[in-house]
Amino acid sequence: NYSSSGVVWSWKAGLNYEPFDDLRIRYTESRDIRAPTLNDLYSGQTIQQVAFVDPHTGRSGTASLIGTGNKSLVPEIARTTTIGAVYRPSWFPRFGLSVDYYNINIANGISTLTGNQAASLAECENSGGTSPLCALIVRPLPFSDHSAANVPTSFLSTSLNVASQFTHGIDVEASYNFSLSQLSLPGNVNLRLLYTYQPVNKSRSFPSSPVVNAAGAVGLAVHRATLLAGYTAGPFSVNWQTRYSSPIKQNASPLLFYANPDLPSYMIHDANVAYRFKVAGHDLQASVAVSNLFDKQPRISPSTAFTASPGTNPALVGEDDLVGRYYTFTLRAQY
Repeated sequence: NYSSSGVVWSWKAGLNYEPFDDLRIRYTESRDIRAPTLNDLYSGQTIQQVAFVDPHTGRSGTASLIGTGNKSLVPEIARTTTIGAVYRPSWFPRFGLSVDYYNINIANGISTLTGNQAASLAECENSGGTSPLCALIVRPLPFSDHSAANVPTSFLSTSLNVASQFTHGIDVEASYNFSLSQLSLPGNVNLRLLYTYQPVNKSRSFPSSPVVNAAGAVGLAVHRATLLAGYTAGPFSVNWQTRYSSPIKQNASPLLFYANPDLPSYMIHDANVAYRFKVAGHDLQASVAVSNLFDKQPRISPSTAFTASPGTNPALVGEDDLVGRYYTFTLRAQY
């Protein structure tokens, strides 16, 4: 029960079913919420001058853009469905596999909009003055007046419950561990694979705005995988991690087109070696880790946002390793 927006309900229901010992099927359904933040509701007023082109009067110019919070916001609501299975075969000991499908649909999402944006002006115009975005455009006369005297005197920038987002995909996890004693070798091996397939992550800022599918664009590859392999023999251990992401587009916007091809896939490797020993009866562990073992360079993706401060929009893919190969030496002591 929020003091600003009243009562909102959230719930979650789940079901687990084992048709036989090796297999467990799981299903959940939930209604999830996210309340607006204090900044969304009560941020202080800001004023700046902005340029505009008004399709309602055919005029252009500058006016004040007044930014403020919106105390009328209500919590976002999402409907989430997951269904999956866990398989641990008795005929293949120490192996486990889980596969889960998820579907998330967010309605009345909170989106920050400004009245001077071309999309906001067009949305209000196309709706005949009935769109919620029209409240962000302050005119001296009624909307029915198309004369030059009804040019906007100011614009508002605030958050509204008009956005939506939809995503679905599949998560897979597989693990296996075994002893090398059957090969007359010392030690144990642990293997683990994490894989995500997310072909859709669509969103729109307001009902008539373009749908943006962030899946497959910079920041969210459709295929993502992590492979972890470890070997332990007494006090000695070695761990290896490989991370992979599939090729990506340079931008999710359907209105931007690039002359260059999509960016290639990206794979990076990390390694860690550790050794445990005793000194004067105390347990110690020394380790060396090498991140980005093969010094993989980040992919180049120029930003489409321009500012007056050079260097504030680096032309690199953010989830790639931006440092290069580096080493970490660690000594742990337990008393």
